[in-house]
Amino acid sequence: MKFLKKYSLLLAILITLATVSVVASLTQNTNDSAIRAVNGYIDLSDHSLAEQGPVSLKGEWELYKNQLLTYADFQNNQPLKGQLQIVPGSYVPVNPAKGQLGYGYATYRLRVKVNDEVDILGLKILTMSTSYKLMINEKVIATNGVVADNKEDYQSNYRPQAVVFEAPQDTFEIIVQVANYTYNRTGMWHSLVLGDYQQIIESKVASTNRTILLLGGIIFIIIYQIGIYFLQRKNNKASLYLIISMLIVLIRILFTGDYLATNLFKDMPVSSIAWFEYITIIWAPAIISLFNYQLFKEEIPEIAIKTIIGITVINSILITALPTNIYTQYKIIVETFYISVFLYLIWCNYKSLQKGRTFAGICLIGQAVIVGACIIDALYFRNIITIVEGGTVPYSVFIIVIIQIFIVTKRYEKSIDDVRLLSRKLIQQDKIKDDFLAYTSHEIRTPLHGMVSLVEHIIDSGDNLHEAQKKNLGYALSSGQRLANLVNNILDFAKLKNNDLRLEFKDVSLTNVTQFVIETQKYLLKDSDVQLYHQLDPKILVYADENRLIQILTNLITNAIKFTESGQITVGSEVNQSQVIIWVEDTGSGIPADKLETVFEAYQQLEESRHTLGTGLGLNIAKYLVELHGGRIWAESEPGTGSKFTFTLQTGKGLKLEPSNLTPVQPEPRMLDADFSSLKIYHSDQKNAILIVDDDATNLQSLINILSGERYQLLVTSDSSEAIKAINNYHVDMAILDVIMDDVSGYELCQHIRKKYTLYQMPILLLTAQVDTQALIHGFRSGANDFLTKPFSSEELRARVKTLITMQNSVIEAINNEVAFLQAQMKPHFIYNAINVLVSLCETDPEQAGDLLIEFSHYLRKSFDFNNAKSLIPLESEIEYIKSYLKLEQARFVNKIDCDFDVDDHLGLMIPPLILQPLVENSVQHGILKKPGDGRIDIRVVRKSEHVVITIEDNGIGMDQSELHSIMFGKGSSHSVGLKNINKRLMYYYGTSLKIESEPGQGCKITITIPFLKEEPDESTDY
Repeated sequence: MKFLKKYSLLLAILITLATVSVVASLTQNTNDSAIRAVNGYIDLSDHSLAEQGPVSLKGEWELYKNQLLTYADFQNNQPLKGQLQIVPGSYVPVNPAKGQLGYGYATYRLRVKVNDEVDILGLKILTMSTSYKLMINEKVIATNGVVADNKEDYQSNYRPQAVVFEAPQDTFEIIVQVANYTYNRTGMWHSLVLGDYQQIIESKVASTNRTILLLGGIIFIIIYQIGIYFLQRKNNKASLYLIISMLIVLIRILFTGDYLATNLFKDMPVSSIAWFEYITIIWAPAIISLFNYQLFKEEIPEIAIKTIIGITVINSILITALPTNIYTQYKIIVETFYISVFLYLIWCNYKSLQKGRTFAGICLIGQAVIVGACIIDALYFRNIITIVEGGTVPYSVFIIVIIQIFIVTKRYEKSIDDVRLLSRKLIQQDKIKDDFLAYTSHEIRTPLHGMVSLVEHIIDSGDNLHEAQKKNLGYALSSGQRLANLVNNILDFAKLKNNDLRLEFKDVSLTNVTQFVIETQKYLLKDSDVQLYHQLDPKILVYADENRLIQILTNLITNAIKFTESGQITVGSEVNQSQVIIWVEDTGSGIPADKLETVFEAYQQLEESRHTLGTGLGLNIAKYLVELHGGRIWAESEPGTGSKFTFTLQTGKGLKLEPSNLTPVQPEPRMLDADFSSLKIYHSDQKNAILIVDDDATNLQSLINILSGERYQLLVTSDSSEAIKAINNYHVDMAILDVIMDDVSGYELCQHIRKKYTLYQMPILLLTAQVDTQALIHGFRSGANDFLTKPFSSEELRARVKTLITMQNSVIEAINNEVAFLQAQMKPHFIYNAINVLVSLCETDPEQAGDLLIEFSHYLRKSFDFNNAKSLIPLESEIEYIKSYLKLEQARFVNKIDCDFDVDDHLGLMIPPLILQPLVENSVQHGILKKPGDGRIDIRVVRKSEHVVITIEDNGIGMDQSELHSIMFGKGSSHSVGLKNINKRLMYYYGTSLKIESEPGQGCKITITIPFLKEEPDESTDY
């Protein structure tokens, strides 16, 4: 192994050279010793075709370019212009046109002498480029396509065939007319094989059978590998690439050699056959590269693979788009790319081998064989050497595929061994887990029972406790009892798995046991709409372990309570021969059909459950216990209508049947059953309001206790619809939402809030028991500001809430400060100009000066009102403010500014202050006044459905897109501050932004689309 690592690259080079030299040597020996045609004549008189077998008619044939000759032409003794041509091989036509290297027609001629022992002979013909007519003397015995001296009359075809003919005498002529206007190479690519007709036919049939057998084997391997791939699809790309490699070999076999595809598709053109030949050559190195990449990712860079695939795709596009005669001329490019890829893979395999990677050595050898085969084929197709018909690359690729099969099989075997080892480890770990759960539960149970007992004692004897203290203790008792049940389930589950549970059978009263279970589980009923019934005959006895029967019924009833919000839960039974059939039926949410088979499995919980506290062991333990009693259990359900769990037990010995009545058991009210389904408001005198939504009453009470001392107003509910009403009807500063809830998840509620409020208008804190990254990402995408993982400390909750409230107040304060800054900037400048206009008019037009003085007073009064305004003002107030401003500007710039107002009457719309006036002022200062001549401003306010559309349009100088982008997103000029401020406030209040349309010289149009809101929220309301 050390030797292989050290000299692996040298070994690859030696293998490549050895492959070339051995094949070349064998070829040379064959060429020297084999029977060959010389000067257009081959003598087979000393060769027994019947005994010694068929002969390949290769060697020197006579070739007559641009002539379609017949036997008669050769018998006329007229001089014909010809030459000797090696067959198999191609010839260069006379003066080919550019891009038509292989175009032309010609006649091949070979004189053959045979002995007299065989009269009926056969010829095996593969293909020629790309149509031919074969004659024995004057008789035509085989054709393929249509031979013609022009492209219009010519037809191409590939169809290997074996023909039988009677030798006219011991010496005869084989005359072959060929024509090609499709491919870049023309002539007799393959040798004709002459022999006894039976041997030729048998050879053809045997060759076809071998190919079919090979295809069958490949198809079987493909199906097998497809099965492996789908079994290990996630981590088994190597199998996928092996499948593709096998498909390439399959296609290659169909479209080369015996060309079986032509038997399936008789009218397939030669151009399509050539395309399939080339596409397999192009994609073979790419797929093999991908296969190697899966094995040696550290040594083969991803960029190299992408480059190989990219070049392969480009080549595929080229051979698809270009004519056959064009792309076949550049086969050297394909060969160069082919060899380059495998040389690169040899280098990568060498590096992998140095690092001790598995399978690197065998891959290196395989790649070296391919490179050697490519060199041999390059020599073969250029008629330098003669080897097996069709070249050696297909065989070398098949060798690589065999290597791939070996690698994938070994990896699959290794993965099976790994799975077996992992299974043993998992079984061991599962046992350790069960032991740990059992030990931990046992250690928890003792102090837990002590805590529950102490709380019960305090509740029963605590006459001096306040009502709130009793309520909190009730929540603690409820949680303790639920936790005690979970601990008992875990302990029993461990015993059942270890077969440590022993049953004590006796006759047990089913009615008494059921009544006991109902009485002990009443505390779980939170809603008085749910009633527990038992319909049991008091005389029915079952042969069972009493304690375990209690456990079975407890688990089934608590499961029914968990999924039933209203209606009833009924326990019933009937006697069937030696069995008692017992059921627990509810009117709850039901179980989906696809969950009925798994509902009894361990750790299975339905997503529809309102309760997050649980292990999913209850039904599993019930199933184990029923089976230990010799019975069976099953579930029936229809979603939305309820579920029915049925189990069977043996009847007791003293069974007597009497009529029974339906006995309802009403739940006793407890202080822990506080109803948060409707909205409850605490500390309504505080300023900052926090909405808290959780479907668990204990969690809600805990959050109320933690936040009550922090001077927050708390809006608390367990119902998502109530939460949505609170968001719509109350001013809420922040929301705390539980992620897992009954009807609507925290994510969905978060998304609903974000439709109306931005991140800083109403911060959202999500409470979750999930800490994985995907859950956090989903929460933030839904619009959450922060997460708090359960269980959490009260200090952490207070700190996060304080941070989010402070952030919201800071944003509001910053926006208000920007509005004040904007007002402070625009007022002094405008007031100074307005006073100058009034002074000048007092002398020239006192009456107009008086009217303007009134408008000026209106303007100042509105300005002072805005300084003390709330977040929203009536639209009419802003319109009046704009009108006063425009009248003052019209007086200042006489006949310069014209304006038109189109405002729907009685809208009652509330908008943020100083949203429209700065836009109008911007149009005047930076649009109209900079334009020569008169200017016009159109202000329109139109209600469309649930939105109001406000447009401010002028015919000023306008602006180009770069200037517009600079104003909205860059530092811009001084007037951009106002536009940015307005845009920011629109985003804050409505989640929308300004739409500005403008072109140089064409004016500017600003559009605002906002939801229709008639009334301003009263921030001082006492909730």
